[in-house]
Amino acid sequence: EKRVVVPPQRPFIWCDELLRSCANATEYSLPVADRRSLRAVRKHWHLCHSLGVPYVPQAQEALERWRKAAAMAEKLRQSDHRHELSEAQVMAARWRLTWCAPSEDHQAEVGDVLMTHPLSGLFQEVYDQAVLLVVESNQEEGLVKALILNKDSGETLAQRKTLPRGSVKLVNEPVYQGGPVDVAELWWLHSASTDELLREGATSLRLGLAMGGELQRISSSSVRFFKGCAAWATEQLQTELQRGVWVHARLGFHRGGR
Repeated sequence: EKRVVVPPQRPFIWCDELLRSCANATEYSLPVADRRSLRAVRKHWHLCHSLGVPYVPQAQEALERWRKAAAMAEKLRQSDHRHELSEAQVMAARWRLTWCAPSEDHQAEVGDVLMTHPLSGLFQEVYDQAVLLVVESNQEEGLVKALILNKDSGETLAQRKTLPRGSVKLVNEPVYQGGPVDVAELWWLHSASTDELLREGATSLRLGLAMGGELQRISSSSVRFFKGCAAWATEQLQTELQRGVWVHARLGFHRGGR
């Protein structure tokens, strides 16, 4: 079913309080965990009144933005799973996703998660409802790369023109659509992040994940292949984070209870 987004019929009047109530995301509303919306409504009304702008259409647009923000807050809440770690790992540790709000101006780091805002990817199928993992962040070159984790390309490794060394036993593994950039390039993520693999070229990410390395040392149960990636200039991604195009979350360990 094709989804169509109808833009508002008139320019939307922003005020500082209203912007803060959407976590300072300038285009796609994001949730904040306080009661700023009450102050924002009053200030927004006064601003529209002073400009002679009819308030009801403006209020309807503001309400729709808050509804979308509430829906995103619920999705983030459901994503905040906590799982027991193995006994070999830190006792009583948990992992969680911590939201990095646009107003906090976080730079994307390796291991961070980006989730497409429900509206920002509607006209780019590869990014629609996508979950991405940041795998490279080169500040000197001003480049950030990420892999889309949840888009199956319908291909297997055997269908690639060239196979990476040591992948014979993995030819039936599916290849996921990592992104629209450098689609001829093959990437792989796995959980076999041993010291030996890291010495042989694998890159450690977070929570036991690694990227690359010698495939003959990796089992099929712990690896996922991707063709292509998503890539941004650092400033471009920072602008998109400020606009609210992506919900930016950071994976990390949390010790003890909630």
